[in-house]
Amino acid sequence: DVHYTFPSDVRGPLASIAHAPKSVYGDPNASGVWRFRRLMPFFNSERDIATIGEGKTILQRADLLGAQLGFEPGRLHLQYEDIGAGLMGYGIGVEYARFGYEVTLYNTRKETSINAMKESKDTLAMMLEFGLITKAESEAAYQRLHPTIILEEAVKGADLVVESIREVLTLKQELFKKLDVLCPPSVILATNTSALRVTDITTGMTHPERVVATHYFQPPHFIPLVEVCAGQKTDAKIVGKTVKILEGMRKKVVVMKMELGGFIGNRIQGAIGRECQALVDRGAATPEMIDDVISYGFGRRMTYTGYFKRLDLIGLDLLHDSSTNGGGQAWPPLAEKYKKGELGMKTGKGFYSWSDAAIKEIHRRQNQELVRFMKYDMDKGLI
Repeated sequence: DVHYTFPSDVRGPLASIAHAPKSVYGDPNASGVWRFRRLMPFFNSERDIATIGEGKTILQRADLLGAQLGFEPGRLHLQYEDIGAGLMGYGIGVEYARFGYEVTLYNTRKETSINAMKESKDTLAMMLEFGLITKAESEAAYQRLHPTIILEEAVKGADLVVESIREVLTLKQELFKKLDVLCPPSVILATNTSALRVTDITTGMTHPERVVATHYFQPPHFIPLVEVCAGQKTDAKIVGKTVKILEGMRKKVVVMKMELGGFIGNRIQGAIGRECQALVDRGAATPEMIDDVISYGFGRRMTYTGYFKRLDLIGLDLLHDSSTNGGGQAWPPLAEKYKKGELGMKTGKGFYSWSDAAIKEIHRRQNQELVRFMKYDMDKGLI
């Protein structure tokens, strides 16, 4: 992976980029500065120093990077279209808008479009309140959102289309067949599904190779995770380009190794949900009790350690012993690590490799956040 960055005087929020001295770019053309703003989603603002195309104008730099990403000259400034701007759709659109993309939010009814714009405005106001963006960035992002109820108008000139309609296979198939006709083959078509397979959604399409799943989690504008999944005919370059775009918007991307209904996140949530329901059915707990156990207990820890890091922290020897007590069998990968003496943090290796500094950091970060939650609970009288 090559991360291109620019001189230190063009770092910072997107809003400040547009107002940087034009002498920085060596190009007085305003559209060049505008394209540079569109270029920024491909950079991690914390990775600086190196430059691309030293001595080139901003337009030339944009095209150089565009060539690296596989875009035609002059088309690096992606336009994003959101099909189905409901509960998830408007939030996805807001994410693209605040990172510099022009966004068209498509709904079938005018009332829904009006509501999507209202929700978008409220969301941007919340981001401003929480200090995630500045007032100028909030206003600029809202101006990049364009509602429509005409599909042809929504996808015109788009480089990326994301669908987030109901999880009904026939509806998605019908929509993607329309998009296949309306959008040139170079346009990436993404679905926000996790319940359905991309391979099934693209049945009957002429260009299934440009379709990929980008599964966001509610609320998509505050949850960084996006699961990306290819279909059987999806071009690997499309997956790579999609990942690059998402990472440029500071998303944590997990690329699926196979097509799997529910993907990873929803399958884990589903397993937890089934056990929660079983406990209620048995009369062992009320819904309120279960929510308290998760919210005030292991749910907080898992935010910082996930599952397997937590096992390393506990110690794989302890887990092995508890699994085999009474004649039980340990999970084979756990048993194998136990035999090798890879017991987690205490030996420096388990499911992860651990340095002393890494162990200290994860403990400190977890405890710092746990104290923050605890103080909030005490202040609100929750505990």
